[in-house]
Amino acid sequence: MIQAQEGGIIQLIGYAAVILGASSFTAGAFLTYKLHRNKTSQQHL
Repeated sequence: MIQAQEGGIIQLIGYAAVILGASSFTAGAFLTYKLHRNKTSQQHL
């Protein structure tokens, strides 16, 4: 029973790591896109 719980916790940590990685990657891509857009819009001004 304890082994099963440990396996579930490891699985949860794995899922959390995947979700965190995906969200941080999305946030990084969004910020890069936003910064790039700001730079190009400033050049037009």
